[in-house]
Amino acid sequence: MGFCYTCMEQIEDGKYTKCPHCGADLDLGTVEKQFLPPGTELEGKFIVGKAIGSGGFGHTYIGWNKTLLSKVAIKEYYPRQFCGRDGDGVTVAGAQGTGEERFENGLQQFLKEARSVAELQDIKGVVKVYSVFEANGTGYIVMEYLEGMDVKTILKQSGNKRDYEWCRRVILTVLYTLKDVHKRGVLHRDIAPDNIFITKEGIIKLIDFGAAIHATADNVSTQTEIILKSGYAPIEQYSRKTEQGPYTDLYAVAALFYRMLTGKKPAPANERIRNEKIPTPSELGVEIPEEAELGIMVCLNVKPEHRLQSAEEFMEVLGGGDFEPVYEPEWILPAEKKEKGGFFMRLPVAAKAAMLVAVLCIIGGGIAAIVMTTKEKNAVVTDAGVVDSSAKMIRLEGTAFDEMSDKLKEAGITLDQTKDIKITYKYDKNTAVEEILSQNISPGSPIGDEKLEIVVATSKHIALESVVGKTTKEAEAYFKQYGLSVTFAAPVYNDAQSYGRVIAQEPAAGEVVDLDTLKQINCGVSLGKKTDYVISLAGFQGLTLKEVRDKIYKELAGRASIKDGKEELNKLVNEHVKANSTKEYSSVAKDKVCAQNPSEKTTNHNIRESTVTLTLSKGPKPTPKPTPRPTPKPTKRPVVRATKRPSSKKSSTTTKKKKKKSSSSWSDDAW
Repeated sequence: MGFCYTCMEQIEDGKYTKCPHCGADLDLGTVEKQFLPPGTELEGKFIVGKAIGSGGFGHTYIGWNKTLLSKVAIKEYYPRQFCGRDGDGVTVAGAQGTGEERFENGLQQFLKEARSVAELQDIKGVVKVYSVFEANGTGYIVMEYLEGMDVKTILKQSGNKRDYEWCRRVILTVLYTLKDVHKRGVLHRDIAPDNIFITKEGIIKLIDFGAAIHATADNVSTQTEIILKSGYAPIEQYSRKTEQGPYTDLYAVAALFYRMLTGKKPAPANERIRNEKIPTPSELGVEIPEEAELGIMVCLNVKPEHRLQSAEEFMEVLGGGDFEPVYEPEWILPAEKKEKGGFFMRLPVAAKAAMLVAVLCIIGGGIAAIVMTTKEKNAVVTDAGVVDSSAKMIRLEGTAFDEMSDKLKEAGITLDQTKDIKITYKYDKNTAVEEILSQNISPGSPIGDEKLEIVVATSKHIALESVVGKTTKEAEAYFKQYGLSVTFAAPVYNDAQSYGRVIAQEPAAGEVVDLDTLKQINCGVSLGKKTDYVISLAGFQGLTLKEVRDKIYKELAGRASIKDGKEELNKLVNEHVKANSTKEYSSVAKDKVCAQNPSEKTTNHNIRESTVTLTLSKGPKPTPKPTPRPTPKPTKRPVVRATKRPSSKKSSTTTKKKKKKSSSSWSDDAW
């Protein structure tokens, strides 16, 4: 036995080309590299099926639990802007450099959050988590597989908005669950229409707890590296420095309430900082009690301290202080379509065939009449059952898109817009009203099993094209034509795209967006390969500072993945190649490199991540000259003259004798 990897029902090997349960092709063809190959086993007990969802921070797959023999949902941490898959198609690795650090930080937060949610399993409104583990270089969460639809899908099938009482009951149920979640110290932080899921049993579940904020909690910067659900995220989720609390979830709940009532999302919180007001639901024509409207607008306040502070307070404002959820599919899920033909048409194929045979055998002679009637009504028995294709396709070309459903119903044609109709939008800024330009099923032709494909002229919707691989200027030009601005995250190393090229976008390519509500696109940008910033440190001796910089710049500019960033490279080299403030004497000529740090023997030096410091020479140290000694001059002695003493008769003779002798003495020693 094998699996249909689309619905994970077991089927016999080699017997079918299409799944007998869901009708999908069993050959899935080539799977995109970013996804795990269907059939991959995790932990020896979980089998991975086809991807059923993908966002900026991970993929969700349908899967199979080999132990419990049941379907599961498997979430894989895979932030595309920070990682890639190795050649084996399974292993995940963070992008080199800062991307690797961001990937690892996000992974640990992803696993931490999953384990927190796993502790909430006794709360009925929280999706059940079966297992949390690391494998293939990343993290996985295995959860219960939910069958039903999310609020986003319900709104699409209900004219894009619902009445106040329906919305109130959904919001009260969400708040009832959040009340218990907040008491456990856990915040959801990603409340939005696609994260409120209603099972076939009518149970409202919260899914995807805090994936967005935790995936980048350590990486938020002024360059908006965080990717949020625009319109639902409060201002504090745009920064990692701002404290968050239950009021953070209440903002998102109020935004969800506003969206369900009005059909429009509130303007993004970061665009409302300058007191930009949003219209109240009643100003948009919604009938709503004054107190409830006040509660919504208070919780949508940009400043957290001005909002209601607990789920209980919000419930009280909505008149639900004693509210308890009623889990019944009848009030919340859209009514299922009833098959035409009454009891017989609702029977299984085998029962229908048996009844036809029995009737033919009993009435005998009436066989011809029955066959003729069948032929006239063009009813046929197929593997899918009896298809009444007497209804013919009508002309839709020229019809306003909003009127299509009503026009089809009037003709007796019931088609599910999300399953039976493929819509291709053709953008035209001059189109005031969305209009159907063409259809693949010609008017008057039987509908049969063919899927209706229409092309719609619009100025409100576009299916985003991929800008991955384009320059930032090209990406800006593409989005500008639709009135969208672009925020580029801080560049990271990337082996797939060269410098300045886009490596990821959110919303993703192919997603149909509403231009009335979406105003900004977030893109990741490449620095090129990390290895292309590794330079040789040899050969700097004897060069001037400018010559060294020119040498390094020339080496970098020749690298394929970063050659386009010439202005950035020049700036990078000037900042990361510097000279010491003091020079040294050396045998090297003056003002040329005589020493460096790191040394020229260093390998794998990344110029982007560290600096090269050069020491410039003063030239050779001069040889000291001997200090000359002056020739000593003869010292001229002073002439001493005899002092005349007072005469004395007694000593006169003696004095004369002494004087004479003294005079003779001076004569001998004068010079």
